[in-house]
Amino acid sequence: MVEEAQIAIAKADSVQRPSGLHHSNYQTRYEHRVLSRLNRLGQRIHLWLQAPSHVLHEEKDSIRFLLDEITVHENALCWVAKTARHSQGAVRAKLWLDLEQAIANLEKLELRIMDLHAHSRAVVLAGELSGSVSDAPEAHP
Repeated sequence: MVEEAQIAIAKADSVQRPSGLHHSNYQTRYEHRVLSRLNRLGQRIHLWLQAPSHVLHEEKDSIRFLLDEITVHENALCWVAKTARHSQGAVRAKLWLDLEQAIANLEKLELRIMDLHAHSRAVVLAGELSGSVSDAPEAHP
């Protein structure tokens, strides 16, 4: 990761933009990829939050807590991205690398939420199935 930072910093400082800020096509493409990941993450979070309220109310408190946490962090990363776009040189390159790492961490948290959700739904279904079997009248020979 250190090598990536050094390459990004070197590339960011290598080309003069018309505005007078150092920037390269490589860095621009990299920033666009990071922003795209952040936008897709935000869309997926929005879908989670738009789920019917009864689905989220049935979920464990841990899932609701993680959804709140991921929402707050995603909003903060949007502000970091705005700051990074107005930065330059080594500071700009470092902000984008940090942003990429933070997005990767939130994506891992998102996977954890999905796993918890799948597990809690499986437990509910298993409970419903076992309840329906036990409530069935016993067959008499």
